[in-house]
Amino acid sequence: MARKTVLVDVFNLLLAQTGVRTYTEELCEQIFHSAKRKHEYVVVPNYDWVRSTTFFHGKTSKARNVLYHIIYFGWKQVMLPFLARRHKADIIFCPDFIVPAIRTRAVKVPVIHDAFFWENPENYNSHWLRYFKKMIFLGLRGRSLVVTTTGYSADRLRQWLPVETRLEVVYQGSKFEPGQRLKAEPSWGLVSGSYFLHVGVLEKRKNLLLLIKAFDIFRNERPESSMKLVLAGQRGPRENLDDYPNIAALIETSKLSDSVLLTGHLSSDDLKTLYSNAFCYVFPSTSEGFGLPVLEAFANDLPVITSEIGALIEVGGDATLRFATHSEEELASKMLLIYDSESLRSELVQKGRTRIKDFGWDKFFQSLEIVFDKG
Repeated sequence: MARKTVLVDVFNLLLAQTGVRTYTEELCEQIFHSAKRKHEYVVVPNYDWVRSTTFFHGKTSKARNVLYHIIYFGWKQVMLPFLARRHKADIIFCPDFIVPAIRTRAVKVPVIHDAFFWENPENYNSHWLRYFKKMIFLGLRGRSLVVTTTGYSADRLRQWLPVETRLEVVYQGSKFEPGQRLKAEPSWGLVSGSYFLHVGVLEKRKNLLLLIKAFDIFRNERPESSMKLVLAGQRGPRENLDDYPNIAALIETSKLSDSVLLTGHLSSDDLKTLYSNAFCYVFPSTSEGFGLPVLEAFANDLPVITSEIGALIEVGGDATLRFATHSEEELASKMLLIYDSESLRSELVQKGRTRIKDFGWDKFFQSLEIVFDKG
């Protein structure tokens, strides 16, 4: 197979703070450090610069948001095609849904992580959403191939994308090394093995209000327990998606201020420490395209409880304990079951160690390179 030149667009790192950012950063780590690369990679713009710039992070003004989208449009529709010609690229790879609209010599490969834009339009500004979906469809004109992260997402996307769209599933991987728990004690006054953990942005789709209610039930059922609930992650990036005000209010009214910890954004080391010292990982989300924290929990020998949504079932397999997605009572019962049964915890940990072997970090990159071969 001939060696190809792959132009990798990392412009999204100027803004992205959630799953797309993790995907892009892990891809670049493989590009820069893999000794088995089949193809030549050109990362644009400068990787270190876009990672370190914070001008568009956090709660920004409307003017700054408009500025970002103007620059983003120019980057996607003008600069990327120019750079593809300059570097004689065979592939234009964009991890953030959108590729250039014009037809190019290079095959255009966007990663469309999920079908949220079509299935949950109420979560987005209607004008922005109309523009964004239009750009997705225009980018698929000409020679293109879509990558998505699970078979579940592929099935959902086939209902919305043009029938001729080529779709390839490439599972993400976890860079956490299985079974290598850190010895460092967690911060915030936590004791190792004394807390349920959730990691992720505090968006409404994460279903964290239900998790807090289930934890409250758990505490009432086991009043002697000193268990806590740790919600690690920053506020939702958009006001209509952000669930922080509701979460903070529920913690206050439920009198759980001493038992539920909101950490905010964390460094990679702090996050690894939280994983390595947790008692159990809980993932109650109502909508996911993949669910990387499931793998990170497996890698840290944690039993995992998830909701019954397609992507989490696909990724977790038989290594997770599942609950009916909208039932706080059933989630509480699973938390109690995990708490009371050491044998169940051990069984889930062993299954997690086996399951994560299907999602190796190297396997993720190798599978992408096979897709580039097809392009």
